[in-house]
Amino acid sequence: MALHNDVLAQQMWQFLCNDIDSCITVQEDIQALGAQSKFKGGLNFPAALAMFAMIDLAASYYAGKEATTADIAGFISRYLGPHSPNLADERLAKKWYEVFRNGLAHQWSPKAGGVGMTLQPEVFTFVSSSGAEKIPILSVPKLFDVLKEAMRDYEADMDSNPAMRRKFEDRYQALVQADYDEMRILRGMCGE
Repeated sequence: MALHNDVLAQQMWQFLCNDIDSCITVQEDIQALGAQSKFKGGLNFPAALAMFAMIDLAASYYAGKEATTADIAGFISRYLGPHSPNLADERLAKKWYEVFRNGLAHQWSPKAGGVGMTLQPEVFTFVSSSGAEKIPILSVPKLFDVLKEAMRDYEADMDSNPAMRRKFEDRYQALVQADYDEMRILRGMCGE
């Protein structure tokens, strides 16, 4: 197998997807058992953040560098768009990313939106409650399904495109080096 297959198998399919799947399983337990569930939180936000981490990482590999918001929007449009048509438009993909990812990561709130384990036909939809302004609601299970399909497509593209593999490999090596550099600084600061 090529480097990208090994790295994606571990980082995306094992670590992140397994964590997201666990979050969805907790929600299923809560829905099935209600107050009898041993879980108190539905893990909607952590699951959504893990998926945005997947998108951020994959977009950086796709760009071959630290991804800008424009690079991430391009990745979303290219790979999630075919599986979620409302994300095919790059401008809309960028705003969707800013509302949900940035809101969750920086404010633990999706900028006047919501995140749920709702089953809906699209990754996000607009709903209104009590006559209030319509707000976007992100569907964790739908985004997870779309993201897995997008990652399969991205991996297949790299399987057949040497230029994409080189960008991936360059970015991966840069990330590994930067990670070790940061770890060494921390270790030195701790006197280790």
